[in-house]
Amino acid sequence: MDLGRWATAIISAVFLVSLPGALYLCVSVGLPYTAEKLAQLGGLLLVYYAIYGFLSLVGWMVIGMPVHWLICKYGEGKLVWYLLVMAAVVGLMVGVGISGFMGAVALMQLFLFRYFAYRQSATIA
Repeated sequence: MDLGRWATAIISAVFLVSLPGALYLCVSVGLPYTAEKLAQLGGLLLVYYAIYGFLSLVGWMVIGMPVHWLICKYGEGKLVWYLLVMAAVVGLMVGVGISGFMGAVALMQLFLFRYFAYRQSATIA
């Protein structure tokens, strides 16, 4: 049972999916022209990454890694099992107003996770 390089894959997937939100935050606030505005932008980015990172990592610990382990052990690591679990989780959160957005973010993280977990390491000759 090969789980791939899951630790770096989770961190890479969470960070790369968070970049558009951080860039949107920077654009919507505007370019800082004083030290105070720069500090405010830095504080907003810290809050954004703290909340996003916490929710994403808790989601990976509670749902993602147990599902990844089960799929690798019993489902031969096929992508269709990941998509079925994703559909079930989003289907259970239908009452939550942002379930579609959370599902889209989780789906992007899933595809990046699978890419980084199983890609072949590049060697320089």
